[in-house]
Amino acid sequence: MGATGPVFGMADVTGPAVGVGVVADTDLVLVECDPYFREVFGGWAVGEPARAALPGKVRRPLVAVLADVARHGGPRQSVVPLDGPSREGGAGRYCVVSCTRAGSGHGSATTVLVSVFDGLPGASATDPGDAGEGAGPPERDRALERYEALLSGIPQVVWSMSAEGRVDILVGRRGDLGDFQQHDAAAGAWMEAVHPKDRAWFAPQWQATAEGQAILDAVVRVRQGRQSNEYSHVNIVAVPVMRDGRVTEWIGTAADAETQWRARMRERLLSRMVAVPAARDLQSALATAASAVVPDVVDVFAVFQLWQGGRVGFDPRRGAPISVARAGMSVADGLPTPPALDTGFHLGPLALKTITDQQVQRVVFAPGNPPESGLSDEAHAWMRQAKASGVTMMPVVIDGRTVALAGAANCGDNPPPSDTELALLGEVLNELGGPLRRTFELETARTTALTLQRSFLTGLPTVDAVEMAALYQPADAAAEVGGDWYDVTPLPDGAIALTIGDVAGHDLAAATMMGRVNSMLRGISYVSTTGPAHVMGRLDEALHSLTAHTMITAVHAVAARDHDGWCLTVSNAGHPPPLIIPSDGAPSRYLHPDHAPDPPLGAGFAGPRHEHRHRLAPGDMLVLYTDGLVEEHTADITDRLSSLLRHADAVRDDARTPDELLPLLLRHAGTPTDDIAMLAFRVQDPRRAPAPR
Repeated sequence: MGATGPVFGMADVTGPAVGVGVVADTDLVLVECDPYFREVFGGWAVGEPARAALPGKVRRPLVAVLADVARHGGPRQSVVPLDGPSREGGAGRYCVVSCTRAGSGHGSATTVLVSVFDGLPGASATDPGDAGEGAGPPERDRALERYEALLSGIPQVVWSMSAEGRVDILVGRRGDLGDFQQHDAAAGAWMEAVHPKDRAWFAPQWQATAEGQAILDAVVRVRQGRQSNEYSHVNIVAVPVMRDGRVTEWIGTAADAETQWRARMRERLLSRMVAVPAARDLQSALATAASAVVPDVVDVFAVFQLWQGGRVGFDPRRGAPISVARAGMSVADGLPTPPALDTGFHLGPLALKTITDQQVQRVVFAPGNPPESGLSDEAHAWMRQAKASGVTMMPVVIDGRTVALAGAANCGDNPPPSDTELALLGEVLNELGGPLRRTFELETARTTALTLQRSFLTGLPTVDAVEMAALYQPADAAAEVGGDWYDVTPLPDGAIALTIGDVAGHDLAAATMMGRVNSMLRGISYVSTTGPAHVMGRLDEALHSLTAHTMITAVHAVAARDHDGWCLTVSNAGHPPPLIIPSDGAPSRYLHPDHAPDPPLGAGFAGPRHEHRHRLAPGDMLVLYTDGLVEEHTADITDRLSSLLRHADAVRDDARTPDELLPLLLRHAGTPTDDIAMLAFRVQDPRRAPAPR
């Protein structure tokens, strides 16, 4: 990779207080350094990688910061322990390294500035006030001078803290540490300035540093003022200063880490969201998004789908009420679970404003004291119970339409999301754009297809001495709109043509093809003077003339009066067999189960088609249905057909009309994964009164 920006060279840096080295990204090889740098890391020669040249005590923290800068690109500072005792007789030696990206003649590399705190942990026993004229400055002052020289070109703060907890700014502006230095000197009081979500992990790390057991190097959120709810991310480095075996003070740095934290958190959140863009199940996608941000960013995160007038999303031009479904939610441990939304749930004014204005709305309040207005009754009650301290609502907009609403809340001492955290939540919602857009497009196609499909499913005619009923049940899946249809056509000779069929496919094209096939079949049947087998053959021939070839299964039957009953002639093109429920109490059965159906329409079958006859006695019922009633992906079709016979016998009742019986038969499908069409034809029994229509 070529260098970007000005080219850096050793000749650009002078002065003994700061050592300079250049480390290539590849294998962290030292490619150039000055004498002071070589003195600090005496065992690291030009051309050697850090992992091989440095001892473990030095290698681990230095390699970690170099690798972080090479990966993320932002500046980093850290304190690194060095081998050997202090030359002044202290307990050890430390160096402060400051790493930044820089172009060099060696390609992509990191510039490393280093300054040694020689004898810092032991501290000089000489009091600055005891130094005679001409004496060198005390060791601590010399260290701070070096530190100031090292950090003069990098925006950060050098601070010290006494054992009593008093914070002094040594280098930088007062206020750059936010509320960190504004508390009373009582030990640990300044911890109140740390974000509540960070205290649990930050306090033990600080305690280890306070006991002189470790060097602190952490990114933590610090409050900007005592009366503020604003926090910023600060990279705090702290080194204990020991005298006579005990910690007397700490010295450290604080640097703005907002960009660094956002880059790391963004990487973490998006890694949790990696499966979302490809998800076909919107519910899973929304649940994944909700769990990705809790509890790192917020305490509660929920995503609500919106419908209006049966269509996905909100459009102010419709004027119809908004329906809401909570599609994904995650709640931090220890918080009460929000209540389920019942059918009478209504959005509050704040949510409605978010949806209509398509703008983020944020409300902050005392923990457990949400405003009386603006929220739904359910949200208000839960926020009081959970001691929520604020709520943020964000619209999810696709093609100018608000299709979902996201709500975030923090509870207790946790403040509402900052602008940086809101930006991260926005990125999480952007990852939902793919699944939401697919759902929106599928729902639009589904609505169009259903409208078209239902326009073809005309009402049933009234026929003397016959009871008829029909039912159409779309699949539960959003995209599953298919080509299932039924039709009843009175013929010129007084007979009745009964048809049920299924065009292959589950989309708008299948529904359109279904309409064309049904229209052709009606026309051929109406003018035909032969039986249904001839009609099906003529339809098959007509289908070959269409440019769009598809497979179609269908049953076409003609019912003609025969004394007190009806004579039924049936032709089956690859469809599930018609069901007969006899009136004499005999078990339900299929018509001609020993004869395989003819091939489906559109399959290229050139042979003659067959037809079968059956007499329907008074009270007998014929039920035609599509395969969604009996097919199940994990079950054998023969077993499912047998199961339907048992189910029909269990729900049959002569007192039930076909309109009442079909919904009971539909239960056999369970949760349908395919469209289902059903058509019932029953010969009235003169021995019982006809059912009112």
